[in-house]
Amino acid sequence: DKICNFDCVYCQVDRAIPGATKVVDLPRLKAELAAMLESVARGEIWGHAKFRDVPVPLRTVHDIAFSGDGEPTTCRHRACSP
Repeated sequence: DKICNFDCVYCQVDRAIPGATKVVDLPRLKAELAAMLESVARGEIWGHAKFRDVPVPLRTVHDIAFSGDGEPTTCRHRACSP
C-alpha cells in the first residue's frame, strides 16, 4: 500500500505513484505462503532456476521476511504485525 514511516536510503518504492490497493488480502497471503513452504518441504523449490544452485547444506528456511511496497509494521491487521 506504499505506506511507510521510514525514509530508507535503499528503498526502491516510487511513492510518486499511489499504491494499487490499501487492502492486504490475508487469505491469499496465507495461501501463497503455505504453498511456498510446502514446496520447500517437498524439495520442489530447489528445481526452480532461481534456487537450483543453492548448496544442499543451505537448502532450509530459517526466516521469512515480508517486503515490497511499504513498511510491514504499518499493516493495520493484527495478523500482519511482527
